[in-house]
Amino acid sequence: MRYLLYVAIAIFTFAVSVGISPIRFYPEYIACGPNNSTTSFRSSYFIQTSKSYVSYDTEQEASDAFDAELVTAHTVYDRTPKVNNEGMLIEQRAEYLLYSPNNDEYYVEIMWRQGKTLHWIHSRSYTHVKEFEKRNF
Repeated sequence: MRYLLYVAIAIFTFAVSVGISPIRFYPEYIACGPNNSTTSFRSSYFIQTSKSYVSYDTEQEASDAFDAELVTAHTVYDRTPKVNNEGMLIEQRAEYLLYSPNNDEYYVEIMWRQGKTLHWIHSRSYTHVKEFEKRNF
């Protein structure tokens, strides 16, 4: 009985420490192309989160690509505009859920258009996507 108490205290202590510790992101790799780039991060909770962008020739092409990407979404959670860290209003922005049949997994993405460039934050964890956006958007 006494050992069960010790196990319960250890589990409680672990749960509290995980709950109050902030998520940290460590760069894992960078992949670059002529008009795009992806940077992958591994979090302190071992969850992979990536940040990507693709540049287009015109704003209209970027806007069309934004709309085309949302068509593939399983569920769209939010499409409200947001002000970024630089004080610029981002009118085309969406939070949505994607399903990958290749991996049989769901992914959360936040996508926004800034001029002629589409940006994404992508992860299997909604909490990680929101935390990464809060720090880098």
